[in-house]
Amino acid sequence: MVIHKDLKRRLGGKYAVLNKITGKVDKVFPTATTVASSQAIPSEAELNSAIVNKPKPVVDKKAKTHVRTYPGLKADLLKVYQNFDIENLGPTYDALVDITKLYRRRFTKYTGQVTLKTVQQSTAKDYILGHTDKNLSEIVANNKDMVAKNIGNAAMCRQVMQLIDIMSRYTLDELCFKCNLARLQLSTTNAHKRLLKTCPDCGAVFVNNKLTNITITGLPANKLQVKMYLRKTGVVSMAAATESIDTTMPKRKIRLFMEWGSSFIWVYNEDNELIKNGLPDELYPDSGLVAKVNVLNRQYSELFTNNGYEFRYNGFKTHEDENAFERDFNAIYEEIAERTRGKYRVINEYYFTSNTEDVRDL
Repeated sequence: MVIHKDLKRRLGGKYAVLNKITGKVDKVFPTATTVASSQAIPSEAELNSAIVNKPKPVVDKKAKTHVRTYPGLKADLLKVYQNFDIENLGPTYDALVDITKLYRRRFTKYTGQVTLKTVQQSTAKDYILGHTDKNLSEIVANNKDMVAKNIGNAAMCRQVMQLIDIMSRYTLDELCFKCNLARLQLSTTNAHKRLLKTCPDCGAVFVNNKLTNITITGLPANKLQVKMYLRKTGVVSMAAATESIDTTMPKRKIRLFMEWGSSFIWVYNEDNELIKNGLPDELYPDSGLVAKVNVLNRQYSELFTNNGYEFRYNGFKTHEDENAFERDFNAIYEEIAERTRGKYRVINEYYFTSNTEDVRDL
């Protein structure tokens, strides 16, 4: 059949090519040709000559390399770019993550396994999006034009991963200590175990503000890591940021933050003095809420090792466990805030992360 197809291509316009397997005469010629045509069937000698003298294909080395483009990936990516809104980056981030899942086999070929897995497990709520000195609107516009020109699967996959990284990687105001050209970014190692400062230009990596020989840029630091860092360095006061300065607000307050060996609920009087560690008296009789608080306190304590010889923070086993813990924490916060409205200011200070010890060292 391969020889038959080749003869169809090479003898078209001169002969009616007979397929002896099917017994049909192909109608593939530029001139008028039908089964009733008077054109001759090629002789055995002519057939052999056509096969032996088959010309070699001419390869133009200057011609552009053919790229493979998957229509579905191209169409879905263009749709994401068309719906891009600089004022609301969450939908764009989640849509890009969905694309990495939908075309997982293609992204696996061009992306590191750890990076791809981390991205696919993330959502827009995990990061502070858009805190970058790069022009996201311009980047998306350029990406859109490139995709429309059929840049190929590999380029589209790299484009998606780069945009996800730029959107989610938090850029600081301080310049790189090494090259003094680019602003440093907050990054993290695998499983969010250690916070890093990385330079997008020279590739320098800093731990505790000291240059290291680490050559990887790491993953973008998540929202909790960034808030913990900003709170520790005094760039912002997280409590001040969440409290209202409205003088009509209640003077008593309830702060919610994790502390080993204690309940995560802290009650203060009108003079800002701590009067209780636990639910306020108005809510304590509620056995359902008490049970929820006790469960969360126990889960947090189990994240540590404290056996009399060492005290160590171990962290969550999986990213899903950490997200579930945060959801439960926020649910309790919302319930307390709703039920004490007008009596207390309720402040959510959930800033501890799986890299708590590392952040304290920076």
